[in-house]
Amino acid sequence: MRDNGSPDDLHLVLLHILEQLRSTGANLASLQAVSGGLAAPLLELAAVRRYSAVHDVVPESGALAVIAECAQELSASDNVVIDAALGLGLLGEQYARSGVSRRAIRQLSDRQLSKRRRALLENWLKLHEALSNAVDASSVGGAPTERDLRSSIEPAALKMLARQLVLRDRYSVGSSNSTSPATDENEQPVPGRKRGRILVIGAAVMDAVFRIRELPRWETSSEAHDFVFKPGGKGLTQAVAAARLGHRVSLVAAIADDRFGTEIINYLRANNVDTQLLKIVPGADTPFTGVLEMDLGDSLATYWRNDKEVRLDPWDCDEIAGELLASDAVLMTFEVPRETVEHALTLLRDAAGRRPATIVAAAQPYPDATLSPDVLKHIDYVVVHPWELRRLSSTGAQQFDPDPVARELMETGAGAVCLLLRGGCTMYSQSAHDVVQSPVFATIYKESAAARDAFCAGLADELIQSGERFSANAADWASAAMSCTIADYPLSNPLPTPERIGAMLTRFRLRR
Repeated sequence: MRDNGSPDDLHLVLLHILEQLRSTGANLASLQAVSGGLAAPLLELAAVRRYSAVHDVVPESGALAVIAECAQELSASDNVVIDAALGLGLLGEQYARSGVSRRAIRQLSDRQLSKRRRALLENWLKLHEALSNAVDASSVGGAPTERDLRSSIEPAALKMLARQLVLRDRYSVGSSNSTSPATDENEQPVPGRKRGRILVIGAAVMDAVFRIRELPRWETSSEAHDFVFKPGGKGLTQAVAAARLGHRVSLVAAIADDRFGTEIINYLRANNVDTQLLKIVPGADTPFTGVLEMDLGDSLATYWRNDKEVRLDPWDCDEIAGELLASDAVLMTFEVPRETVEHALTLLRDAAGRRPATIVAAAQPYPDATLSPDVLKHIDYVVVHPWELRRLSSTGAQQFDPDPVARELMETGAGAVCLLLRGGCTMYSQSAHDVVQSPVFATIYKESAAARDAFCAGLADELIQSGERFSANAADWASAAMSCTIADYPLSNPLPTPERIGAMLTRFRLRR
C-alpha cells in the first residue's frame, strides 16, 4: 500500500477521492476508469484488499462494498446524503417500502450529479422518513437549498465517510500497513535495520488448496467454495518470509525440472529469493501438497514428497558448505531427510569461530527417530507445535506434558524450544534457564499455513538485528510476525514487513 502518511493525511486523500467521484458516481465503471491514478489510494486500502481477497472480487468491487459498509455505519441523515451524492443506490428498497416513487429512486442513482441532487432535494423529508427507525424524522426540517447541499452538507457527510474509511482500514482485522510483494531485486533494507544473509534448507512444492466450510463425511464429497494453486512448502515460505523482512536469502531445495518446477523458480525470483543453490532434478515430477482449508484458516493437509526422486542428500550440503558457514542465520525444516539435516548441522559444528544462528522447524516429524544428541546441541532454536513435540519425546508416556519434553530436548542439547500454540509462543531457554511466554495477539483467524514460517523468519530477523543468540525480544518479534500472518491470512501474500510487525507490537505495547 502507498504510504499516505498519518491518518489525517489519509483522511484528506480519501476525502479528495470521494469528492471527485461525485461527478460520475461511485460505481464500478468510474473506479475502473481511474484505477491507475485517482482511485489508487482507495483501492490499496488494506480493508479493501482484504474484502477483495476474501470474496474473490476485483479491487474496484471491494472498494464499493467497503464504502457501502462504512456509509451504513454513519447516521441516517449522512447515509441519505452520501447515497445520493455518490449514487450508491444502497437505500432503494427501504425507499420503495416507504412509498418513494420508482422514478425518484432511479434518479438518486443517475450518472448525472445534478439529477441526483434534484431528486434528493425534492424528496428530502420522504427519504429521511424512510429511515425513521434510525432517526427522528420530525427533527429533519425542510429541504436545504441546492447551494447549501453542494457547499456544506455533502462535504460534511463525505468527510464523515472518509473518516470512517480510515477507521475501517486501521481497526479492521489484519493490517492497515499491508503491502504488495516486493519486486525490486536490489531492494534496500529499512533504514536502521541490518540486512543479513539467511540460508534456508527445506522443500519447495506445489500446493493445491481447497477452501471449504465443512469437512466431508466419510465416503461422501463436498463442494469447495474456492481453490488456489500455488508454490508452497515450508522451506520456500520461510525463504520468502525472510526476504520480505529485507534480508539476502537463498533457498537450498531439490526442484524437479517440470513445468511446476519452473513456476516455483519464477515465484522465488519474483519474491527476491536467490535460486542459485537449488538442486535441479531432471526428469522428475514436482512434489505436491493437498490442503483442505477452513474459512478461519485452520487446515488439514496430505502430501506427496516424491522423495525417491526429489530430495536433498547429505553430499548436497558439502557443495554449499561455504555459503552455509558464511550465513548469519540458517533455517532448516524436517521436510528434507534426517541424515541431510544432521550432516548440515555437523558442518556447522565444525565451523571455526562464529557460526550462524540455527533455527529448525520440526514440521512433519520423522516417523522412525528424531535427531541425534550429537547434532541437537548445534541447534539454537527448535520451533515446534505440541503434537510434533510429542513425536520428539523419547519417554513414550501416554499422558503428554509438553513441559518435561521441551526440557528433555534442552538437556539433550537444543539451545531453546519454541512451542507454538493458538498464535502465541512459549520459549524454553537453556541459556536463560527460564520460560518466556510471548502473548497471543488478537485475531479472528485460528491459524495460517504460513504462520510458523513467518515465526522462523521473524526469529532469524530479530537475532540478526540484536546480535544476540537468545532473546525474549526475539520471541516477541517472531510471535508478532506469526500473528500478522494469521491476521492477514486471506490476502494473497500475508507475510509481513518489518513495519507491519512493528505496528503490531506498538499496538500491544510489548517489550522491545
